Amino acid sequence: MRHLLLIDEAKEILSYKHNALSNLVRKSAAKGGIVMLLSQSPDDFEGADDDFLSQISALIVFTSSTNSVKDLRAALGRRLAPEDFSDKNLPTGVAWAKLPKQELQKVRAWTS
Repeated sequence: MRHLLLIDEAKEILSYKHNALSNLVRKSAAKGGIVMLLSQSPDDFEGADDDFLSQISALIVFTSSTNSVKDLRAALGRRLAPEDFSDKNLPTGVAWAKLPKQELQKVRAWTS
């Protein structure tokens, strides 16, 4: 990795629907770069011109209160219900993780 671009609150930049973001995401990997789009909800990616969720190589999801997880299904490679993302099923520090060339699994990111 040569460069890392971290975009917190991706909803704001995704709302512009600018081709520069799409090009940056696509072309940066070939140049040794990584683009991280952080969001509190998968719904923030709805309506984007590009299907960013299907292009993600590593996806980590902590608890979510969204009722719509349909956009995550393709990226995670498995059907999950909204309750699978609840704080009852994902305690503090635990997330669903889909890493390159691995199956979806629960991982402990930290202990409280």
